[in-house]
Amino acid sequence: MLWRHAEAVDKYGDAIAMGTARAVWHMGRAISLRELGRTADARSGFQQALASGALTPEVREYVERQLAALKKSG
Repeated sequence: MLWRHAEAVDKYGDAIAMGTARAVWHMGRAISLRELGRTADARSGFQQALASGALTPEVREYVERQLAALKKSG
């Protein structure tokens, strides 16, 4: 199943590179990066999603929880 996360990372990366990236694309990519064990990259993706200021309150809370969990795990 990890290959699906690797594929998702590539697809989200392509979409983000095209410009006008959406915050949820950064979040989706970060989720897959986390599942692949790429903690630093996942943290960066979640931070980019937060920095956009375009997340709903519920999604922002989810992203903040993910960042806190990643900081605890190293």
